[in-house]
Amino acid sequence: MSTDRFSRTVAAYADAVLAHCAQAELLADGLDLQTRQAILWGGESLSNLACQQNFLRTLDGLNALGLANYGARADEWIGAAFAKLRDPSSDLLYWGGHTSYDLINDAPVIGNHELKCVYPHYAYLYRVDAEATRRFVEAFWHAHIWDWSTLLFNRHGEFSEWEEKWHAPFAGGPVPIVENTALSFINTGSDLILSGGLLHALSGNETPRRAAVALLSRYDQIRHPETGLAGYQFNHRDPCRVRASFKSPHAERDDLNETSVLTNGVIKTRYGRVAVALCNLSAALGEEKSAPFRQFVQRDLRGLAEHCYDAQTHCFYPALNDGTRLLPEYANEGVGYCPPQKLQPVPAD
Repeated sequence: MSTDRFSRTVAAYADAVLAHCAQAELLADGLDLQTRQAILWGGESLSNLACQQNFLRTLDGLNALGLANYGARADEWIGAAFAKLRDPSSDLLYWGGHTSYDLINDAPVIGNHELKCVYPHYAYLYRVDAEATRRFVEAFWHAHIWDWSTLLFNRHGEFSEWEEKWHAPFAGGPVPIVENTALSFINTGSDLILSGGLLHALSGNETPRRAAVALLSRYDQIRHPETGLAGYQFNHRDPCRVRASFKSPHAERDDLNETSVLTNGVIKTRYGRVAVALCNLSAALGEEKSAPFRQFVQRDLRGLAEHCYDAQTHCFYPALNDGTRLLPEYANEGVGYCPPQKLQPVPAD
């Protein structure tokens, strides 16, 4: 079967986006399909480059197929994005979960910096502007890492100047870390890890890969020694907002916290999206340097298959990292951080 009709369909989609979403050299996030006008949120027409990375991959893919002009159009778009979206004080980009860019006022809408399973198309960004991409990755790490000796970080970063600490020694130390304000979620942690690993692949600089391996080790260290299962983060709060959700006897378990519970969201993210991202990183790094990332995914998926999968229902079940299955009726509705909805099984997809 010819693949031409598939590439033509994708090209038609790309043409429509470029025709109707292009504004002030950037792309609007939302389009009313009836009027073909950009959707406004509070009077603002938002453009969030973090939400548009798969469209960048689409243009790159069309260019790789030899279809005309898509590469040039992507180069123009990303070049303009770097010019408009780089914060001058930090070298972070105005994008992500809490910051965007208003096309009407041609100005950023600034909250804080946050990437969660965004996984930017770094190879393309680096090809368009290697220096801006390098500075962004460095800024990403420096804006989010709180303690370079333990790599405790927060998913929220600030747009401010930073002091270079790439070469600060990593001591590691015991996990989980009890800290009530940091949020070492693996959705942001994996974005940090991917950025460091790919910057090494693109530039040859060993420092960001070393930092990526060190941060990965924090999520490795919270594994249960017998099952190999682990939760979403390597710090947790006291009092525990997860344990507060559960009924007895789980409510009295000291080992139940944010580092040890696998909700359905953890299964979908750590054992799904993060696993795919780390496999892609491994492909970019080659056999030898990808070993820590490949082995991490293998340990994760082996533990998940052995302790959370049910062959009769074809579902993965939430659990504690010791393999104890968790069911919705074990939790209270509207209390704490782990309602019954988070304990629904995940169909294998």
